[in-house]
Amino acid sequence: MVDDRRFITFEEAVSLLNDGEYIHTFRNGGGMLVGADHDRKKLLKEMRQYESTLELAGGTARTMKHGLVYEDNLGFMFVATDEEKLNDFDPIK
Repeated sequence: MVDDRRFITFEEAVSLLNDGEYIHTFRNGGGMLVGADHDRKKLLKEMRQYESTLELAGGTARTMKHGLVYEDNLGFMFVATDEEKLNDFDPIK
């Protein structure tokens, strides 16, 4: 299997986010998805903390408009992205 993970910088990740004071996220909560809106400033602080794990999400998460993912101490956090910005940055093949 080819490892096609694409890690990105914090600045690249921020450029892909939706506008607004709150940004939607979700994570796998033991067999179901658990979603929540996060305060943008707090989310950016956490993304900075885990910036070495920031990467583009896979196809399934992208179809759910959550094209960014990072790994924190609880697992993978999927972050909502602006589809147009994401497709300009990384077109779906």
